[in-house]
Amino acid sequence: MKTLEQPSRQPTEEARKPSTSQPSSEAEKAANNKVAPSAAVKQGPSASDQLQQLVNVYNAGTDDPAALRKLQEQFRALEKDRGTVGRQARLYAERRIPSDLKDLESTAATPVPQTAARQSAAPAAAASAQRFLWVVSVDSSSVNGVQLQEHPLPTAVVAQAAARHSQFELQLSVNSQGRVSGGRVLSGDSGLGRTLVNEAKKSWHFSSPQGGASVKLSVQF
Repeated sequence: MKTLEQPSRQPTEEARKPSTSQPSSEAEKAANNKVAPSAAVKQGPSASDQLQQLVNVYNAGTDDPAALRKLQEQFRALEKDRGTVGRQARLYAERRIPSDLKDLESTAATPVPQTAARQSAAPAAAASAQRFLWVVSVDSSSVNGVQLQEHPLPTAVVAQAAARHSQFELQLSVNSQGRVSGGRVLSGDSGLGRTLVNEAKKSWHFSSPQGGASVKLSVQF
């Protein structure tokens, strides 16, 4: 009986072609599956936010000339902004803070009689902790959507009013640009009240009412 020979299996054309499949090792798969790190970079506070933070620090008040000068330099750093931020920063850096520094210098240069100093030591010490705290409340019934946006006061005025725990009611006239054009004292010390009205005319700012408005508000120290 003849034995049938099995034909030899020649490698097919497909088998002879080099493999083009993707690498299968775990290391290669991991390398291929890596995701590029995000290129997003956290943005710092905007110029407007920086200005608001500085305004809040200014409104908190300080009688330290060095702290005021440092705050002045921070406002000056924002002056390069060509918009509203730059204009507001320039107002604080070039007008308000220099005025406060001048007030502090004149106060420090004024001699205080020893007898008066002893008599006023206790009230001054009691007021020192809250001398820079004041609240301005707008009577909502006297306005039509007008909001008080800025109400800075010189350090010397605040210190004087806080020492007496003063309270005032004012009637202010606000023009269409939101600036105070005039006002009168409804209650409280008339002399210091007129000073508040004058300061409001210099630097207080309301949201711009159409055609102007008359605003009644209270100020408590």
